[in-house]
Amino acid sequence: MRKIDFHAAFLASALIVSGVSVSTAETLDFSYVDSNGDAASWVQQSNPVCPGPGGCSFSPGPISGTSVPVTDGVESFFGGGGDSFTSVGFYAASSDGGFALNVLNNRQPAGYQLFAGTTAAPDFSALLTDSPITNLYVEGTSITGTLTVTVAGVPEPSMWVMMLIGFTGLGFAGYRASHKSAAVAA
Repeated sequence: MRKIDFHAAFLASALIVSGVSVSTAETLDFSYVDSNGDAASWVQQSNPVCPGPGGCSFSPGPISGTSVPVTDGVESFFGGGGDSFTSVGFYAASSDGGFALNVLNNRQPAGYQLFAGTTAAPDFSALLTDSPITNLYVEGTSITGTLTVTVAGVPEPSMWVMMLIGFTGLGFAGYRASHKSAAVAA
């Protein structure tokens, strides 16, 4: 009976640590470099949550897309740089796709949209398998660019909580097993 209790606790802890119920959103690192040497980088969620009734959608005139909150956004365009930004606009396929930083007026169309889902609830996880995207161009110029997307190296807070719970469960199961065997020996 004691071995069954220990094994059940160990199995439950292992399932928690393995992330059986981890959220589907991942933190993604974006990096863009163009043929002029201009660059930008930012961090965002693969499934961003945007406040408001329209979610992440925007529609200024005939253009439509999704405006996504980002962190650590910095650009070095036009020989200057160091400008920070907190959102990136991604355009729908009907608007020639691509993206634009909220600190610049230049748009990097791709001919297709860089997200799945809807403009209100975009999903960027497919970019991990498509990365790097090399066919980006700056509208009205001969400048081309490459967008690279990778999974960020820092786990989300929910993953840290699950790992802590799992390790606590393992420690408690080991503690209980050692005290039960000591009581039986005495």
